[in-house]
Amino acid sequence: MRECLRPPGPCRFRPVFPAAFCALFLAIPDAHADSAAGADTAVAGAMGQGIAAGFREAEPDPDPKRSPFGLLHGYREHRPGLRATYAGEWTWRGEIEAGALGASGDHRNPLFERYRDTDAGVYLRHLAIEAVRRDSATFVEAVAGAVAREDRHHAVVFGRYNAWQVKGWRSDTPSGATDAFRSLWNGVGSDRLVLATLTPGGLDSPLANQAALRETIAAAEQARLAIVRSKSGVRVELRLAEAWRLHAAYANERKRGASPYGMTFGGGDGGGSLETAEPVDSSLHDFRGGVAYFDGATSFNLSLQGSLFRNDLDTLVVDNPLRVFTRGIAGVGPSAFTAARFDLAPDNDFYKAKAEYARTMPGFLKARVSVVVAATRAKQDDRLVAPTLLPLAGGSIDGVPTDGAWNTVDAITRQGAGTRIDTTLLDLGLSIQPAPRVALRASLRRYATDNEADYLACNPLTGQWGRLLNDGSGASVVGTPAYLAAGCDIAAVRALGVAPSAGDIPIRAIARDYRQDRWRLAGDWRIDTATSLAATVERETFHRSHREREFTSEDRLKLGLSHRGGDGVTAVVSVEQARRRGSEYRSDAYGEFYSASLGPLPAGGIRNYASWIRSMDGLRRYDLADRDARSFNARLNWAASPSLDLGFSAQWKGTRHPDAAFGRVGTARQGSLGVDANWQASERVALFGHYAWQEQDQRQAGLQANSCLSGLTYHFFSDGSVNTTGLAPAQATQLGTTAVTDANALSVCATAGPLSPLFPASRAWEHRLAQRNHVAGLGLRRHFRAARIDASLTWEDGRAETRHAYNATALALSPAQAALIGDGLPDAKLRRLALEVSLAVPIGPALSARFYVRHERGRIRDWHYDGIAGNPVPDIEAAYLDTGPRDYSASTVGAFLRLDF
Repeated sequence: MRECLRPPGPCRFRPVFPAAFCALFLAIPDAHADSAAGADTAVAGAMGQGIAAGFREAEPDPDPKRSPFGLLHGYREHRPGLRATYAGEWTWRGEIEAGALGASGDHRNPLFERYRDTDAGVYLRHLAIEAVRRDSATFVEAVAGAVAREDRHHAVVFGRYNAWQVKGWRSDTPSGATDAFRSLWNGVGSDRLVLATLTPGGLDSPLANQAALRETIAAAEQARLAIVRSKSGVRVELRLAEAWRLHAAYANERKRGASPYGMTFGGGDGGGSLETAEPVDSSLHDFRGGVAYFDGATSFNLSLQGSLFRNDLDTLVVDNPLRVFTRGIAGVGPSAFTAARFDLAPDNDFYKAKAEYARTMPGFLKARVSVVVAATRAKQDDRLVAPTLLPLAGGSIDGVPTDGAWNTVDAITRQGAGTRIDTTLLDLGLSIQPAPRVALRASLRRYATDNEADYLACNPLTGQWGRLLNDGSGASVVGTPAYLAAGCDIAAVRALGVAPSAGDIPIRAIARDYRQDRWRLAGDWRIDTATSLAATVERETFHRSHREREFTSEDRLKLGLSHRGGDGVTAVVSVEQARRRGSEYRSDAYGEFYSASLGPLPAGGIRNYASWIRSMDGLRRYDLADRDARSFNARLNWAASPSLDLGFSAQWKGTRHPDAAFGRVGTARQGSLGVDANWQASERVALFGHYAWQEQDQRQAGLQANSCLSGLTYHFFSDGSVNTTGLAPAQATQLGTTAVTDANALSVCATAGPLSPLFPASRAWEHRLAQRNHVAGLGLRRHFRAARIDASLTWEDGRAETRHAYNATALALSPAQAALIGDGLPDAKLRRLALEVSLAVPIGPALSARFYVRHERGRIRDWHYDGIAGNPVPDIEAAYLDTGPRDYSASTVGAFLRLDF
């Protein structure tokens, strides 16, 4: 398999390990960002954690510690003591583990290689040094791992205890999307993809072009699309006085590589579809700083943040090998569409200021008050590109020539995006203890957004409202000649009083704002020394602009009971109920942003009113619909002995949208059960096990629209069919009729029902998704005199079942088509078994050998990719270059020497 699509990165060498190489990497301020800086919490990648990282010897503990919930803590790792330098001013210690990795099987499979570099070769797994100067309380620590690999990580921290410290970090994380991409282009990973052999725009014969695509794809080597994320930065902390601290940090995240991308030609839904590769070359600069104060009773924090995203690639231009059939544009042949251009993610800025204050008043009901205020601004003003890069010579849209009228920035109403979103936050909190066993907490939160985004979709060169689709191969344009003379003056167009040719063409950006208010009252009652009862009441309201509902409110009630008895049993049980309701639901909330707002409704003759009805009345968006939700959670832990924990957990959640006839319907259910065991006989012997089951069931309903033509009468029949001729199908009886006029079109067509011309109930469909997942695992830690073994075995089994129901006759499907569609799709399945073993053998007081094995087997069935391997070009306008996820069986083997010095 060739590696031409591997993301660019550093030279991949495998050095032997001299002392100078240690010093080089210890001198670089490379480590990962700590959680206080708002970045990653893991120091290393997947090969630097868990069993892969190896373990130290544990220290004996005659009294094993437990958490407040009663769970056993792990034994503390033994850390060798620091040794003095020759001069005696510093004490220090170090450790290094290096060796080699080997790999076999499908080790480049993205599912096996996820977030790690499994290439065979020399491997410096870990190097660390720490030193302390006790007379001045100064210290330095440095760590490096997976050096010169794609999952490398480095860190250094130095400073003076309780005074100041500086941290530096770097961590790289590889993420593969596919290793089976069959590229047709040269230049993958750049902003210009040039066809290697095929002809841009396709061949004159559609069948010949289809054959050429098949031949080229069959001959193409499978290649890899992947992204490497490199994150680095520095953080400084300074203690100004006993109660004051200052911190500042900078982090940079760089992403480079390529990922799968979809390219479509034709109308809104597209007719020509082709997979390609999107280049990724971006940076995120994150600046943070602040000051904190705490004196035991009062705390104050002020923080400032700025994040700047910069994309080094502005646009992507891709040569097109398909023969394209246009939609909405006339006079332009298929061969004219030789390339497509995509405007990639824009540069954008984000700023945030946040202040927090809290005060404890022990003399007043042990009260504590808190105030949080914050404000953010996100903005971007990316330079906009022309609707197409093609001249569209000889073409026209609704009789208006397109030659040179859409491939220039003069064809858009503004040159920059000019978008901005501001947010504000106010959060107030109060907690008191009115009685020795009672605690009360109250909070009030307000969060608001202000979205400034306004764009008019109109071509000043032609006066046409709307936009080109898919680089000009399709068009969504208002075809009303009377509008052309008014140019792009929306007030002048509306003053004409002329009905637009269609009502569903987007002409303006939708700027959505909202305000969220939430108040909460919670209380805890300690019934006795082992049992507590907790209750929470909450109301959350949303006020939204430019949405189907202007206002929604949700009330929540939660009750919880916890018990920790002397019999070693700890249990927590909670139940929660929530109910959301709101203002009137308006399915036509977006009329002012579509062409329907340019003029009155059409009248006279046979008119199609379907485009003036964007959504049927019974459809509900799940984030706005009425909702009833209930949930139950339970967790029980039993300390069966001082060294053995047994646990059980259960969860159930049900959600229903009672006012939704279409959308998410019925009751969505989710349930899970889990058991686990933790036996830590001593610091030398431990055994772990767990099993979890989860099931989810969800239903969704929709309706395939028909038509709504004024001046016609629609006839409805018992088999579900609808026509305007009145001729009854064989063995079917007429159920009724509906006459559509200019006066009643919107009222009789907008609502689904048995006699609705546009939304007849017989054309409804329902989709059901049922998911079931099983996960089980075993872990072992055993120390012998001559060796130590750490092992884990994990098994996963997931299945997603999809079923659908519909009336084939109402949808005008032939018996052959209905047989192919059936009542569902093949089940999607994922089954994976993973074994990880680490065996450490001491050689001397400071030297040991370690052997590591990781083996995985995966079985994947994804119906989205069924048939693609055998028929990648099923249509003259479609080609698929990726065959999807594949079964794999792979192993990684490592042999290392560890030296403590």
